Amino acid sequence: MSLSAGEQLVQYDRIEFTIERPGSEEVEMVSTAPRLPLKLRLVVRFKDRGCNFEVTTSYFGHEIRDILKADLAVSILAAGGDIHLFDLDSGRNIGSLEHSQSNISDGREALSSFIQAAYDVAEAFAQPLHWTRRLNEDEYFKAACLAEIVRKGTLQLPVKSMPLKTSQQQLKEIEACISQNHAIRFQRPHFYEADSIFGTRFEVGSHYVYFVPKEIKAISATASSAEVEVEVLPQGNVVFSFPRFTPANALPR
Repeated sequence: MSLSAGEQLVQYDRIEFTIERPGSEEVEMVSTAPRLPLKLRLVVRFKDRGCNFEVTTSYFGHEIRDILKADLAVSILAAGGDIHLFDLDSGRNIGSLEHSQSNISDGREALSSFIQAAYDVAEAFAQPLHWTRRLNEDEYFKAACLAEIVRKGTLQLPVKSMPLKTSQQQLKEIEACISQNHAIRFQRPHFYEADSIFGTRFEVGSHYVYFVPKEIKAISATASSAEVEVEVLPQGNVVFSFPRFTPANALPR
């Protein structure tokens, strides 16, 4: 079965349908195998070669690459695309059905954006990613952050405060930057703000952090008398730069 709308095309090598309601003017079929992230219910009219659809999706347990394909298929149907059916045994084209009406709701942009972001991250790391839990705002945020990192190598976030462990000399440099309204730069081994999607970890590696400090909120001594822990309030957004995804000569200076 293939679904198409303009230049968009999705093809499934094998989908089995069960006829639930036979008839002389129309027939109702429902997809039964294999297990896919979407389920199709077709009411096919013989007279005008049109059909109505009911499309339901269930992404839990599926891999993100299969989910992206299913999401594109749903988008094609929502756009009024056509379905082309082929006989499973002979490969013969059974016919092309013009899509006339479906139950697909509007407002899928946010979900499709999340799926694309999660797919881009999984592809960049060459890792599998399975949908294992209910989608929430935290998953949206982490997928958006990680996708921005792998696509551009940089990320800007509004951060309330940045905890730092510094030497006394570095603390003086931060205080000087505050008085002169200059940016500070430091390196971190891990990106703590967003490091996973659905519990699957994606280690973006060592990266640089840039921001103009506005205020030092707290200072406390560490076990080593040579270091202090400080909480610095940024002025504006914090910029994160990731050498793994950004050429060295493109890093902010």
